[in-house]
Amino acid sequence: MIRLLTIEWKKLWPYRAFRLLFAAFFLLLVLSLLIGRTLNTESGEEINQLFRILDLPNIWNYYLFIATLLNIVLGIIVIFVITNEYSYKTIRQNLIDGLTREEIYISKVFLLLILSVLSTVVVFFSGLAAGLLYNPGSSLPMLLERSDLTFGYFVACLGALSLAALIAVLLKRSGLATIFYILFIFPVDVIINQGLLKGCCEDYMPVSVLFKGIIHFPTKMIQSFGEEAQRSLEWQPVLVGIIYILLFNAATYWVIRKRDL
Repeated sequence: MIRLLTIEWKKLWPYRAFRLLFAAFFLLLVLSLLIGRTLNTESGEEINQLFRILDLPNIWNYYLFIATLLNIVLGIIVIFVITNEYSYKTIRQNLIDGLTREEIYISKVFLLLILSVLSTVVVFFSGLAAGLLYNPGSSLPMLLERSDLTFGYFVACLGALSLAALIAVLLKRSGLATIFYILFIFPVDVIINQGLLKGCCEDYMPVSVLFKGIIHFPTKMIQSFGEEAQRSLEWQPVLVGIIYILLFNAATYWVIRKRDL
């Protein structure tokens, strides 16, 4: 395992696009908190009542949903990393150097897991820091309320990256794979659900589950709607998300094993 991680790291770190896109992901996370602060402190009592998105525990609903949308950026990172290996024949060279197809697949799984764990850790601790910063004097139980939604974010992140990896190994070209990935998220998934399936399977479509089913759209916490924010994970979309992760990775493994690298 250490050998595969070392090989993957040596390929990733010199890759400038990987570092730039990863930095862009974290920058967008910070900007989302700054934008949220602007809404949270806008002058006018009515605005204040509507947009208390950085108050505890609402900050977790807002921040985790934004982070879930930003998984698109992480997915593009995965696409660039994998397709770059096809473009420069790195995967073929790895085979010549003695790696098996199974080890190549496992190294890609490690990539997805590391990115998902790293982004989840960053989101969790930055969420704690922002909660304390915008709500000084808050106790630890107050800070941690609804933070269990972070596990849902991890599942959504790993699912989005697994989808990106499958598209990358299928199409092999970064530009084409990126365009298809973005279009699949919107509008292809919507067209399939609403046009072909007549909206009957919205709760089970991959994009619906991974981008809004596990972590709900945060407008539910706006007081004028009279609805409460998502307080805990609903396990049905989480389980569906895990099933999609397994399906995407199984398909990726099949492609790596059967197709010419």
